[in-house]
Amino acid sequence: MGSDGKITRFRKNLRDPIFTGHERKARMMFTPNLDTHEFLTRGWATGQVPTQVADSFSRRLGRLSYLPLPSDHCDAGPRERGDLEASPSVGALLASFWGGLLKGELSGLQNHYRADKKRTVVTALRLSSGYSLDWHNHLAAGCTATLLLYLFSGVDVGEGGDLVLGNLAADMRTVEEVHRFQPGHGDMILIGDASHPLMMHKAEQWSGPGYRYLVSFAFNADDW
Repeated sequence: MGSDGKITRFRKNLRDPIFTGHERKARMMFTPNLDTHEFLTRGWATGQVPTQVADSFSRRLGRLSYLPLPSDHCDAGPRERGDLEASPSVGALLASFWGGLLKGELSGLQNHYRADKKRTVVTALRLSSGYSLDWHNHLAAGCTATLLLYLFSGVDVGEGGDLVLGNLAADMRTVEEVHRFQPGHGDMILIGDASHPLMMHKAEQWSGPGYRYLVSFAFNADDW
């Protein structure tokens, strides 16, 4: 990695893709490869980026400036929002990663949603020990689906912090758990917000040294 924060490789043409070698495997992050119909039926899918890519992302995120983000009705604990506008290189890296996914494994989903990549909202959060998130969904943001990438600032991923998926019961208040996801460094989960409006999710309290980064990519969203 160079001093300017770019991935180390001499590009003869600035139009060359940012990701090369092992990093290109990030475009094939779902195992098995994402099946659009199965995802729309189930409402979620999980995957993982290569360790090399995860480490590169976490280093970049470690250099970002962060702004305090007050807790809202469902958040609790310390969280900060990365200032991506103040760091165009990090924003461009995440945009390139997302663009590669839309051309690859997520192309079927993009076509189904008629998603405009210009309406993707990318958010980087830095979470500290004690953070948790109560049951909620992303319908208010208007997005059709959300991809969440989990990263950690150190080798110790801490304890807790499971992402729990559930469905609203007939009383529209009780949430019945359907899946529990224990994210590690570089793990991802794709959630079908619009296709499964009864599905909710929460993050149990996480504790550990350093930071836990959460990068979100929201389809067809104007906010997140």
